[in-house]
Amino acid sequence: MGEAPDMPIPLKYDPGEHRVKHCWHKPEAGFVEVNREGRTLLIGKCPNTMTRPMAEQLLRTGIAYPPALIIAPAS
Repeated sequence: MGEAPDMPIPLKYDPGEHRVKHCWHKPEAGFVEVNREGRTLLIGKCPNTMTRPMAEQLLRTGIAYPPALIIAPAS
C-alpha cells in the first residue's frame, strides 16, 4: 500500500507522555468497554508489540473508516 494521494505531509505518531488510553498488556489489538456518563464506549487498544514505525505506517496507509460499504448511497 502507498500513501494516500491527497495527504499533504507525512503523518507522525505522537504517543504523548504517560498516555495509556490506547495501550494494554496484550500482543493483539482489541477493545475494552468503558462506561462514561451512562453510555458504554468501546476503546480500541493497540498491541503491546507495536513500534513507533509500525504506528506511523498504519497512519499513512491504514484502512479508511468508515468503510465505503457503510457510506455508499442507497440504490
